[in-house]
Amino acid sequence: MGCPIRTAVLFIIFEDSIVNTDVIFDSLHPRWMPWTQRAFVFDIMHPTSQLMLAVLDYDSLNPFDGDDPIGRVTIDPSNLRPMTDYTMQFDLSTSSLVANRKLNGTVTVRVRIEWENGNERKALIKALNPPPEIYVNVAQHRDFLASHYAIIGGGDT
Repeated sequence: MGCPIRTAVLFIIFEDSIVNTDVIFDSLHPRWMPWTQRAFVFDIMHPTSQLMLAVLDYDSLNPFDGDDPIGRVTIDPSNLRPMTDYTMQFDLSTSSLVANRKLNGTVTVRVRIEWENGNERKALIKALNPPPEIYVNVAQHRDFLASHYAIIGGGDT
């Protein structure tokens, strides 16, 4: 039995923002072309905030059931140097537990950190304080399920 054809969408959560790419239909190796929604800019409230990505198999037939998870990744921007472009490739798996991991593909992302007015010192001082409590608000149940998966993950127990 072969792999099912996937219809991929990437959700990104950073602090109080949730965005998603365009849906790529019927591809085991989706690529977001330059004319699709694939690039995003976020304001940084706290330097230690995590960038969370979730790749989902878009389910257009049953939007109330949510999309099937393919895998998720968390990127720590505090490990990145400002004003440097990073192209990173990550393995995708639905489980955070090493023993339960099954590779579901990879995702390649490009990230660049720019501090307001190039002020790295101000960002460093901000990092000494605890991050603020942040809420992500969504209007649709499907987006809630996607954001929950990106932040918490699947059913690892």
